[in-house]
Amino acid sequence: MNNNTIVEQVDSTTDIEGPEFQDGLIAAIKQETKRRRKLKITSDVYTAMDGVGYRSPFEALLDAMDNCLNGIDDSRISPDTPRKIIVDFYCGDSSIPDNIRMSDNGIGMIEDTIATKLFVTRKVSALEKVAQGGTGRWGLGYKQFENYLGTPGDVVSRSVELTDEETGVRGKVTYTDGLQPSAEFMNMSKERFMQEVHGFEHGTRIDFDNIKKEKWTSSWWKPKGLTWYKMAQIKFGNGVSH
Repeated sequence: MNNNTIVEQVDSTTDIEGPEFQDGLIAAIKQETKRRRKLKITSDVYTAMDGVGYRSPFEALLDAMDNCLNGIDDSRISPDTPRKIIVDFYCGDSSIPDNIRMSDNGIGMIEDTIATKLFVTRKVSALEKVAQGGTGRWGLGYKQFENYLGTPGDVVSRSVELTDEETGVRGKVTYTDGLQPSAEFMNMSKERFMQEVHGFEHGTRIDFDNIKKEKWTSSWWKPKGLTWYKMAQIKFGNGVSH
């Protein structure tokens, strides 16, 4: 060891019972404050659902059709009205669609329902679920199949409880990572609704834009030897036609 080195042993044991430590502890506690922060939930929580629960596009489509059943299985619709779910595929140069539209002649929704329960996820009571034709977790499935298949397009809806003079609604939500969801709405006359939604007087149409084609194969219409509509028949019964 170098002779110029001085080694000093210091007792580092602190007397936590001593007055000096106690005075310091009291002063430190006085500096402690409780802070309340509002946590911002952004669109990431929805766009992150891409791929949740689905192995292929037709599984997501079947889930979307299943979602429509909540709106068409309702006593407010006349028993003389055949329940219908119509899926339109808009294809370009290949069998893989560019855009998809799914329409039903169910009870439809008003603007507030679309804004607060479809475009965002909300837990509702059993009574509200029955009254509005939804599920126990409103809007969860919508974000899953929309973000899996593409990006959300228009939602066009008209409540079965509206008079002929009252207007339906067209809405569109935007999910941008890092930002809260935002939506735009406009009124829609009964005549315009019927023109755009297969002549239905009430119900809902949801659009899937910018289809993620990398998830599809050219033979998607015949998964494992079965046509897509036959898969729908297996799930929903023989009322499915193409």
